[in-house]
Amino acid sequence: RRRPVGVYRAEAHERLAGPLYGLMLPLLAFALATTAQFRRRGGLAPVIVAGIAALALRLAGLAVKSAMASSPGIWSLMYLPPLAGLIAAWWLTRTGSRAVPGVRERQKWA
Repeated sequence: RRRPVGVYRAEAHERLAGPLYGLMLPLLAFALATTAQFRRRGGLAPVIVAGIAALALRLAGLAVKSAMASSPGIWSLMYLPPLAGLIAAWWLTRTGSRAVPGVRERQKWA
């Protein structure tokens, strides 16, 4: 039984986009962890947010891969989830704790 060419193209683009996930996931976790303020009761919220964001971006990539098997013209969308995660990580590191709602600005000591 032969597989359609679209399945092979989807797999090829998935393998090309794979290293972007390897770069994006730790950078996104680092960005979300460093924007959080220290709390005595623990800082589990940034870890949970990072996990949910990573899972959502990976599931979006898998959804695009399955859609690309039937319509190969959307191959450029395969790279959108990891690039969106990289841009979000860059933005979070640039803006700091101001970017996360509910997190107060760190106090600056004289």
